[in-house]
Amino acid sequence: MKKILLRNDDVLLLTTTTKYQVIAQKKKSFFEWFKESDRVFEEYNCPSVLAVLAEGIDVYPEWVQYIKDRQHRFRIEMHGYTHLWYHRLSAEDGYRTLKHAKDKIENAFGVRVSTWYIPFCGKSWNVSWRREVSEKLGVRFDVLDDTNTVYQHRYHYWNELEVDKVNRMIKHQLPNIVSYA
Repeated sequence: MKKILLRNDDVLLLTTTTKYQVIAQKKKSFFEWFKESDRVFEEYNCPSVLAVLAEGIDVYPEWVQYIKDRQHRFRIEMHGYTHLWYHRLSAEDGYRTLKHAKDKIENAFGVRVSTWYIPFCGKSWNVSWRREVSEKLGVRFDVLDDTNTVYQHRYHYWNELEVDKVNRMIKHQLPNIVSYA
């Protein structure tokens, strides 16, 4: 059976960009959604990747501390500075924004960011732009695909249906869940 990597996207989200994020935030804070979605991970001591948005690091000190207190279960990676369509930026602006995000994430969590998990799965992107900037940053860019030996399951902590599916995966496939692809 293929190994499974669970990737929690939009961690430390501040700027909502989709109607689903706006609806979720009206029900409760993103931090509350995150803590609820993390309960089963904590219960089963299950690893996951957190695709972090650096914009929330200074705004959510409690959330940052929550992650630090449980950091043994998380692989912390970069989603970006904000949740925007990065391909609309020039390579220079993209590099500057992502460099700032990478530095902020590394400093806040004491980690080395190795992967840029592109918002919106990098759909309709200029491949040379993301490759050039990623190489300059010293990270790989990652787009969900089925060519890896590890099945990557992306989900959003603020989406109840996605969290329910992940909870079932953890309960039934824990031995197959890994923290690195």
